[in-house]
Amino acid sequence: MKASLYNFSLPMQDGSWLLFNARTGNVIDLVGANALALAQSLTGMGCDEEIAVDSDSFQLLSAQEFVVDDSKDELASIRNVYWEARTNAPVVITITTTLDCNLGCFYCYEERSPESLRPEDIPSIVEKIDTLLLASPRKSVHVDWYGGEPTLNLQFLEEASVEIQKLCSVRGVRYTASIISNGTMWPDDVEGFIERHHIRQAQITFDGLRSSHNRRRRFIQQADHGRSSFDEAAALISRLVHVCRVDIRFNVDERNSTDFIPFVEFALAQKWFGGSHRATFQPACVLPFTEKSRFVEKIGLSDENFHRLKREAARMLPPGVMEEPETPSGYAAPKTSVCAALSNNAVVFGADRRTYRCGLQVSEPGRAAGKLNESAFRILNNDNTSSDERWWAEFDPTTLGSCSRCSFLPICLGGCAKKQLEMDKGALDAVSLYWRKHLPRLICKTAAIPEIEWEFTERDQFRLDLSPRASSATLA
Repeated sequence: MKASLYNFSLPMQDGSWLLFNARTGNVIDLVGANALALAQSLTGMGCDEEIAVDSDSFQLLSAQEFVVDDSKDELASIRNVYWEARTNAPVVITITTTLDCNLGCFYCYEERSPESLRPEDIPSIVEKIDTLLLASPRKSVHVDWYGGEPTLNLQFLEEASVEIQKLCSVRGVRYTASIISNGTMWPDDVEGFIERHHIRQAQITFDGLRSSHNRRRRFIQQADHGRSSFDEAAALISRLVHVCRVDIRFNVDERNSTDFIPFVEFALAQKWFGGSHRATFQPACVLPFTEKSRFVEKIGLSDENFHRLKREAARMLPPGVMEEPETPSGYAAPKTSVCAALSNNAVVFGADRRTYRCGLQVSEPGRAAGKLNESAFRILNNDNTSSDERWWAEFDPTTLGSCSRCSFLPICLGGCAKKQLEMDKGALDAVSLYWRKHLPRLICKTAAIPEIEWEFTERDQFRLDLSPRASSATLA
């Protein structure tokens, strides 16, 4: 038998050690005089003494895969989970109705453009969705309305939604939708809009309280001056929480961090988390998603300050309300899904009539995977692919030099694939730092115990001296 490469241990106040396995998500408590030595042995930290383990304990460690057979290829198991997730992912269609926007956010990474999808593009879009559906084992379609500001091209959205729903009805598949919006251009019949387009989820973003938000998300057109983008977005959310899930995103940096906690207080006063549908609070650091927005690094909030604010907000909000992108569930668990960019059953339609793999690339035509008017629609993993699309088709974090040695791999799966494509070392290092700092907190939450002050090290992550066998643990 050998120790799993994906074991982690945490010291408890009573002298016991909590053992967590990132590949299985299992958690057990090691107790007794040998707890420390056994924890060290099972996490590759080394132990000079021989440890006697009773039969029942050994059976438990084996059953929950903290120890595995010598022949067990754990990396291959993770690889199987990864490729199964890519193959069986839901059919997700991202439609960028326009790259134009009525607000001028200073950190926006997209190239503003007057290009928009038109009603005459709808048949090609429907045809390509049908191609995906016929090739997919899944019996549902989810459309994410995206931009720019998607409601700036409302006529197209309304007409395209109807036609896609007709296709789903003919094919006998379920249709749902979501939308990412600044909340200022919605039709008056908000509730009717949600119902007829089967929108189950809406994301609305804030940049602070009224003054900060209005300054950072200012209306561009002279005719709109005097309007408050904050008031309009807030009024919209007060209606949306009664008809669909609402993800309230707060983009935070050094300049607006003092608004963070007061905004949480404002949201609680508005009773946004007490509506008939779920509402979440999703804090996010302002980050450079492309080279164009690299300048925002100068105002970036430190990881320490960001998570201090999140901890304070978590104490104020109802349980389960606050989410973080690395682990939406809020628990330490192996990852069993992939983002739409890696799915074999997804596509992004750009406002420029090109197709993309990742929604964050829609303003970068050099990253396009194809064109809307091409007669042959390439499904991911076809041989006839562009160089970028071939990269997306073949990307496998379990084959990367760093990821394949990383004990965080099952809960991370390589992080953001776009960052891997761009070889953004800073962003990838930040992912490693996140897991080293915050996996202990998530393990404690999974085990339903109070949070402890603990951080994993680079040696915990890469097990630089890990012996292939747990030879110091012997069956008593």
